[in-house]
Amino acid sequence: MLKTLISKFTFFFWLLFLVVTIPIYHYTTYHYLDFLKESEKEKITLTLNAVKPILAISISFDQQNQLENLLDSLLKHEDIQAIILKNNDNEEIFLKSKAIKNYIRIFEYTTSMIDPFSKEVIGVVTVFYSNKQLLRMESEIYFIVVSIFFFALIIFTITFLYIRGDLKALRMVSDSLNAYANKKVINPIVHFSKSTEVSTIANTTNTMLLSIDDYVEQLKIFNLELEDRVSKGIAKQQLQERMMIHQSRQAAMGEMLESIAHQWRQPLNIIGLATMSLETEFTLGIMQKQEFYDKMLIISNNINYMSDTIDDFRNFLNPNKDMQTFSPKKSVRDVLSIIDAQLKSNNIIYSIESEENILVRGVENEFKQVLLVLFNNSKDAVKELLHEKMIKQGILDISLKVRKNWVIIEVKDNAGGIKPDIIKDIFSPYFTTKAENNGTGIGLYIAKNIIETRMEGSISVENIDKGSCFTITLKLHKENV
Repeated sequence: MLKTLISKFTFFFWLLFLVVTIPIYHYTTYHYLDFLKESEKEKITLTLNAVKPILAISISFDQQNQLENLLDSLLKHEDIQAIILKNNDNEEIFLKSKAIKNYIRIFEYTTSMIDPFSKEVIGVVTVFYSNKQLLRMESEIYFIVVSIFFFALIIFTITFLYIRGDLKALRMVSDSLNAYANKKVINPIVHFSKSTEVSTIANTTNTMLLSIDDYVEQLKIFNLELEDRVSKGIAKQQLQERMMIHQSRQAAMGEMLESIAHQWRQPLNIIGLATMSLETEFTLGIMQKQEFYDKMLIISNNINYMSDTIDDFRNFLNPNKDMQTFSPKKSVRDVLSIIDAQLKSNNIIYSIESEENILVRGVENEFKQVLLVLFNNSKDAVKELLHEKMIKQGILDISLKVRKNWVIIEVKDNAGGIKPDIIKDIFSPYFTTKAENNGTGIGLYIAKNIIETRMEGSISVENIDKGSCFTITLKLHKENV
């Protein structure tokens, strides 16, 4: 109800008409006419009060002619329709009326007649009063109200016909906007509005819908181009990440080869000395059978040690990416065993402090890669200070502890720490503090991605008393909770 401009216009127009005319009609009918009626009553009362003594004398002295003449003179008043005289016994003694059929009585006025001599009531007189002017005024008021209604109807019709074009144009604007909003269909607005404002709204709506449709098409093209750019960007980023991972793997392979070289150096020396000893004794002919077996045992043990070293490195470089539950303490020991020879050759001692039965979930080899990056960075930093004789002994401390539902792994060294102006950038790709050709700058970046993306943890760094402390935070596996 009242959802359209036409219905609202019709409703409020006639509501205003009723609000204005009904109070006026009621005031005129019930107040003004009542006032006139009371005024007429006062007039007839004054008239009867003036003639009552004469009527009483005429009745007392039985003067019929004078009585009739007096009543006839009263009936000459156009608004008095009839007069009735009755005695004290309520018997009608005289009736005088105009020769009018079906006259309208507005009111009856009755008064007592008193004998002027005995002061006794000798009868009553009743006057039937009908004011034609009052009746005419009532008719005129009714006619005026009806005329006002028809005049309002004419005004309403003219106004409606005049603004119908505007209302129709606004309705078309509404329908067009609704159609575009729901179905994305453009319905051009063809209107015949004479109003400048409504014409402007309709024309602007047409232009706006066409512009919006054009913008939507451009937006679709832009989205397609954007999707293509995003796809190319993602592909480019993935390529860069693969290249970075490849570089990281190459760097790791180089470090592995260096570790293997350190691990094999001593057994190779032992094997070399043993074979030289065998060759010399064989040439001189002084070789003893037991001594030969002892030398061969030494050679065999060292070859087995070298074979075990290769197995350790093969396991470390295992490409297995399956998620599993593992002990971070065991992972720390495995990585330290690989670089043990390098640490010892560089005068670096290490320690492990760990709570028991700590388990985390992830790809263990990826976690070992993170540890290798941190340990090698600390080793290189300590090695530089040892070379410059700024410290006498390199220290690498690893601690594993549980805080609520989190595993905290700290890697501390005494390499002097990281400069405050670059500490915030060390996890950025291709950022390195090492000399040229000594670092790729992607180790810590890869480590951060592994910890945060693959293992849903965090990694951070801060400077401590004599060096730096890298902190890895991982979720404690539910078997420990």
